[in-house]
Amino acid sequence: MYKFIRISQNTYPLLKELYSLCLGIKVSIESLKEKHDTSAFGKIHVGFIAISENEEIAANYCVFPMILNYESKDLLIAQSGDTMTSPKHQKKGLFIQLANQTYALAEELGICLIFGFPNQNSFPGFKNKLNWVFHGHMQRFFIQSNAFPIYKLTSKIKFISFLYYYYVSKKLNKYKVDIDLLDFGVFNYTKSKGLIKRNRAFFEYKLKNKNNYLIEMNGFFIFFKIESCIIVGDIGKIDKKDGPRLIRTLDQLANLLLCNKIIIDVSENHWLFEILVEFIVPSKILPIGFRRLNEDISVDQIQFIGADYDTF
Repeated sequence: MYKFIRISQNTYPLLKELYSLCLGIKVSIESLKEKHDTSAFGKIHVGFIAISENEEIAANYCVFPMILNYESKDLLIAQSGDTMTSPKHQKKGLFIQLANQTYALAEELGICLIFGFPNQNSFPGFKNKLNWVFHGHMQRFFIQSNAFPIYKLTSKIKFISFLYYYYVSKKLNKYKVDIDLLDFGVFNYTKSKGLIKRNRAFFEYKLKNKNNYLIEMNGFFIFFKIESCIIVGDIGKIDKKDGPRLIRTLDQLANLLLCNKIIIDVSENHWLFEILVEFIVPSKILPIGFRRLNEDISVDQIQFIGADYDTF
């Protein structure tokens, strides 16, 4: 028998332990607090952990609330996020039980849609046991630069990592955007039927990650992070004719930060896909899935980009 407890600050130490058991990685309590504190979007701690009879952390499932601007109307939705089951407690049906309890809580809190990007291991469970529907895939674009990839050393030598990120901070200082002065409209494409709303709450939440940056370079607003390479999370709306100049600017950014690879993930219906595909052949990656709770939404009209991942 297992007991199910709603996630709270009191459960963070157990989640930290679960990360170690399942993924072999160390996460800090502070990083868990930053990720799970979605109060800026109206709701917090939408998920549960499972505790075994002998008081072991067994599994967890949670979703992260955010705002969807759909047909010019703001709706509370959530992204399916951390899902882990301890090796000792697998094949007990915990994933399904935790998910269903989470969806019931989400509906009670006024969340009308859950979305996510399940990997090949979790895809069957979402599709066959949790009544998810799927529409399209995220598409990955790679841009190579000729920069010497000094960042590759940062994961191996701690001192170099410190120096590198100090270098990055200095180099980006003149490009950084103050969100107090940002016109959020540049990220909220008015012709899109549905997208995750870019507002102060969104950027404040995402910029808690010290490796995330919001800059303006050559007239382009670029939201990105550095994590083994440059991962572009979002770009302010541009015209199709500006595509070549955008590619050159991203190459300039890569050279400035000594990275030789840039990754951009977008859904096939995203406005940026139409621009990038003119220059780069993408690769299909994660499927885009949805669980409707209580709102009639045409999910095929919702656009996604890398910054919408809960891992960004």
